[in-house]
Amino acid sequence: MTDYLAQWVELTTRAPKRALGALLLLTLLLGWVGISNFRVNSNLSDLIAQNAPWRADFDHFEEQFPDLVRNAVVVVSGESLKRVEIATEAVLAYLRGRPELFRAVVAPGSEPFFRDHALLYMDEAALDDMTDRLAEAQPWLTAVAEDPSLRGIFRLVGGWGRARGTGCL
Repeated sequence: MTDYLAQWVELTTRAPKRALGALLLLTLLLGWVGISNFRVNSNLSDLIAQNAPWRADFDHFEEQFPDLVRNAVVVVSGESLKRVEIATEAVLAYLRGRPELFRAVVAPGSEPFFRDHALLYMDEAALDDMTDRLAEAQPWLTAVAEDPSLRGIFRLVGGWGRARGTGCL
């Protein structure tokens, strides 16, 4: 292999224009071979079997729910729920202001139905856990609701400390 490399270096130093011409000719020849013989088929109909069992289900789904076809999803995340809500409203306003690009813009989390009925979509075990924790916190919540002032909070915390026998947190 080193003999070939040595011969190549010697040839290119003796006749650089001929070596450059040969490389250019070889590049053009290989480019032509590549263009005429190598093709990429990006047609999904050819790449995915159209008679697959799931394909009939997918076609039926598209027929039944045409609004759910060709959608884009935007995920908004942030440090706090309030910031996420503000960012979501800004994105919604921007996208809804471009009806020539977007037929419909929906943010399920900001819809009144989902805000009012969000607990219906929780996992049953998580919902049970949350209701148990709320039941445990019920006396505290009642006390705070009766006197939501700072004095009421301190009275509540002081009573909790005395109940534990420490007199403090």
